[in-house]
Amino acid sequence: MTKVLLVIPHDRFRDEEFEAVYNKLVKADCNVQIGSSHHTEAKGHFGLIVNPDINVSFVEPGDYDALVFIGGRGIEEYLADSTIINMIRNFYYERKLIAAIGAAVELLIYAGVITGKKVTASPDLISRVQSAGAYYTGSGVEVDGNILTSEGVKAKDDFADSLVKSLTYIDPKRGLR
Repeated sequence: MTKVLLVIPHDRFRDEEFEAVYNKLVKADCNVQIGSSHHTEAKGHFGLIVNPDINVSFVEPGDYDALVFIGGRGIEEYLADSTIINMIRNFYYERKLIAAIGAAVELLIYAGVITGKKVTASPDLISRVQSAGAYYTGSGVEVDGNILTSEGVKAKDDFADSLVKSLTYIDPKRGLR
């Protein structure tokens, strides 16, 4: 069973993005753990309450096959968090799937893992994606190697579908095939 860490901001994550991705992963029989910066209730932008399973400070990349970030304005809490940035880098170097939707794509920029990759993002991130050395495609969803990105809430269902499809290519011992 594929083990996925679904990371949400503790406050102001995008409810719709979370629900689409979480429901699709559960339906695909993935072992999903929800991570956040605190163990207490996390609150979405529109009031959805989620109880995280794990504090992201205690995550070991070897425990998961994929890392997924849900966007929303609250993602700002992770931009200067070296634990999160290093976690992304560790997943990347272990060739594990890293996915980000909406505002969460900015985390991949900060981690420096999108250079030379085809990436999509919300329109306000286009110049930052390009400055990071990535190729902005403007697609709703983009997959390049072990990086999966999405423009945001409009493409939430396509993102969830692409995520589940990408998970079928994971070799638990070596990351993506």
